[in-house]
Amino acid sequence: MPGSTTVDRVTETFPGPSELGRSVVVRSGSPVPDGWEESDRLVVDAGVYDDPARLLEIQRRYVRRIPTIFELSVPAEELNLPESTDEDPVVLGSEFTFLAELLTKSLWHNSYDATQGDPIWWWARKAETWIEARVDGPADIILRDSIPVWLDGGPRQPMSLDHGVVHHETLELGRANPVPPPMKPRADLAPDQLAAVSHLAGPARVIAPAGSGKTRVLTERMLHLVEDRGVEPEIITAVAYNRRAAAEMKERLPT
Repeated sequence: MPGSTTVDRVTETFPGPSELGRSVVVRSGSPVPDGWEESDRLVVDAGVYDDPARLLEIQRRYVRRIPTIFELSVPAEELNLPESTDEDPVVLGSEFTFLAELLTKSLWHNSYDATQGDPIWWWARKAETWIEARVDGPADIILRDSIPVWLDGGPRQPMSLDHGVVHHETLELGRANPVPPPMKPRADLAPDQLAAVSHLAGPARVIAPAGSGKTRVLTERMLHLVEDRGVEPEIITAVAYNRRAAAEMKERLPT
């Protein structure tokens, strides 16, 4: 990777467009970075795993793209230890989650790393290798066809910026397809069904009785993500309620 040139280039675009809602991770006691003067400052220490409310607040800020100064007061590796469980999924229940995984994504995926000094946007660094991009220009990177784009580390959702936006999930697949502009689902749906299909970002729980069209909503949601939002089919997982519902979804989705 390039050295100071990359850091200087990231500094020029720091903190990025407000629509991307990027945060920044700093060390304990570090001054407030330019661009975050009005942002909240949250301490992230080893006790974060014993404080569910704080964990959920960090996740909320990631999902809602609220620029935040995260003050890291412990070594990063202490917050990213391997996790595993031998418990049966039925015993764990629907609310179970690996806390380190939740924290890592919420804390780092849409944040600059300023723990060592000048801010680093790691998605731009990775793009240099993964898609042979160049850290330069009016956005985060310049693609091989000389097009400037931003790299989004936040929840996947439609974006409309002066330059294109490549989501980090697309980047991790070694691709540079930009996020499409906002589009509504094309299916003829009831208002509550439409709300579920067009949900923008973050978790959504839909509670509906038998015969209410749950399988159709799942199918239309997947079609909307792939055809209207540019989500890669290989990263979508659909869980059917039973074998009949699974067969129906397979019939309705293009191969």
